[in-house]
Amino acid sequence: MQDPKTPDQGLRRLVQRAAHPNPQVRETALLALFAPRDGGDWEHWSGVLEAALGMPLPALDRELITFLLDLLCWLEEDGSPTRGRAGKVGTWKRRFASRKDSLQGARGRARAVLRRLPGYLQSRPYPLSPLMAWGPPIPKPYRRPSSRRAWLRCLRLLGTRMGRQVPPPWSVVTLRDLASVWMRSPRVQLARFDRGRWLRVGRAMLYPITCPVRASCCPKIPPQPGFWSRSRRCVLDRLAERTAEELVAIRRLATAVSRKKRRVVLSLHNATLAACGGWAFESLGEQFPDPERGRQFYRRVWERVRRADGRSQEATEASIPQSLWRQWEKRLARPKVLFALWEAWGRSRLAPSDAAFLERYLHLFASLVNPQEFMDQAPTLPYAWPGWLAPHQRLSLPRLYGWWQGRRVLWPRGWTLLEAFLAEGRLWLQEGRVESLVLPWIDKFFISSRRDGDAGYLRALFSFLQGLEEPPVILFWEDTARSADPSLALALRKHWEPDQFLGFGVFGDGRWGRQDAESILGQIARPGCLYVLRPLDDTHHPMGLKEIFSSPSPNLDPYDSSWKDGIHALYAGTQVEPLLSLPTDADLLPAWIGWDRCRLPLGAFFRRRLRRLVLGRNRSRGPADPGRDHVWGLYARWANLL
Repeated sequence: MQDPKTPDQGLRRLVQRAAHPNPQVRETALLALFAPRDGGDWEHWSGVLEAALGMPLPALDRELITFLLDLLCWLEEDGSPTRGRAGKVGTWKRRFASRKDSLQGARGRARAVLRRLPGYLQSRPYPLSPLMAWGPPIPKPYRRPSSRRAWLRCLRLLGTRMGRQVPPPWSVVTLRDLASVWMRSPRVQLARFDRGRWLRVGRAMLYPITCPVRASCCPKIPPQPGFWSRSRRCVLDRLAERTAEELVAIRRLATAVSRKKRRVVLSLHNATLAACGGWAFESLGEQFPDPERGRQFYRRVWERVRRADGRSQEATEASIPQSLWRQWEKRLARPKVLFALWEAWGRSRLAPSDAAFLERYLHLFASLVNPQEFMDQAPTLPYAWPGWLAPHQRLSLPRLYGWWQGRRVLWPRGWTLLEAFLAEGRLWLQEGRVESLVLPWIDKFFISSRRDGDAGYLRALFSFLQGLEEPPVILFWEDTARSADPSLALALRKHWEPDQFLGFGVFGDGRWGRQDAESILGQIARPGCLYVLRPLDDTHHPMGLKEIFSSPSPNLDPYDSSWKDGIHALYAGTQVEPLLSLPTDADLLPAWIGWDRCRLPLGAFFRRRLRRLVLGRNRSRGPADPGRDHVWGLYARWANLL
């Protein structure tokens, strides 16, 4: 890496042109500076940083100022206060021990920017703790002497109250959260410091963290200051009510098919667009007419599990579940781990003291990623740095490792439980002891972004289910924003036999729409066939979240269930969150919401709200409370229902 004191002259000229009064010259320079670079050229980003630091702050374009703060926040390990360290200054000094000039320059520029916080930065989800360490953010309304003094005093109190603990990523307080103090709405800001509003908004940011969401959760989204203003709160509640209609439709169809065909229905919900459909069902024990039958059913299931354990204590490498595990971790775990390691490698290029962190996790993930091969290939991996994303969207290596190991330990037990539930459920249906049984399962069964290139795992899973002594009826729920030829339909037509699947609506051949599914499946549904459906109907009217929240009262009709695409915050605090695709843009929504003087993960709150709308207050606990029965609790964790 070149000497930071002598930045590339070409980059310096581009930085100068990025502030040119001619818009065309400015745009050309910015495109050259921020064009996607093969493999992520960290030396280039270092050069851009040095060139920007060599310019006076007023001469820097807003894109370069945003880049500067993005990079500084990204170099933090987890976007939150560091446990057991001597503070931010000590951390920065250790990281940039060989680049003290860059350290002081970067921190000095950040402090100068925050001292006169520009409006284009106040919606950025920068973690508040490092920003306050560099210099307190002072927005335009609070630059008057009287307002400034009151504001700085409140910020000092806020910093003290926030403490030095490491909060969960979804609960990290950001600059966007803080901006709610002086922003009454997205377009209206206060004229001066308002202590009353500060108390209302600031108090919510300091609420204690609560997860999981309690069963007594408010039936509606509660009034609160900050991002969730009255209009936004009403919009989110309307979206929850429309999403609940999807879950009601899913539940009604699956239950009707099970009742008419006297078969257990295995309801597969593909993450992430169709994932929340798996929240529509109570536990299997609660699907029985009385609690005693449910408890008896669980006892019988557990007896089957113990017999299966006695027959085979080993999970051989040749077994189908182990083969599926290898495919699962290759498809879902390895790409995330590889990207997170690549980011850690990039940090080690910019801050050499981070190399030990990278080496540690290369060793821990050695069975998934070969350390030597990774180091050889890291400069040419097809990744690009996305800039700063919201804290809950960041891929943390410690969290990834915990998730991967947790799935690895639970994997064999889950398959044993699945077989036991299906076999015992089939027996009880045949004996007439229960009218219907639906077993939900949420996972990334098919990755639509690969078009027809991810058919192997779903095909292997289908073969396993076909080979069971009593195979279930399989409903596969998927959603799409496409009006024709969605990825799943292409993959099924290319890799499956025509008699092995039947699609409805956009996933079918035009014979039947989604509205025909209940009557058709009630007649022809059979084990050994995959039935593919959208959650609600065939409406194609895609709406992005930005479009929805841009109006205080948006028109949601005609309603398209694919609006949930790419919203990470909507799954924060649930088991669906790790199944999300790699993020490329910062979430519009914060990942937490206030309720009953607590801060809750938005995804867990949204899930609880949906279950209450669909199942009612008394039955909405379901798999959210695995302590009711350890058998269902184990399955619910394995099937990502929590």
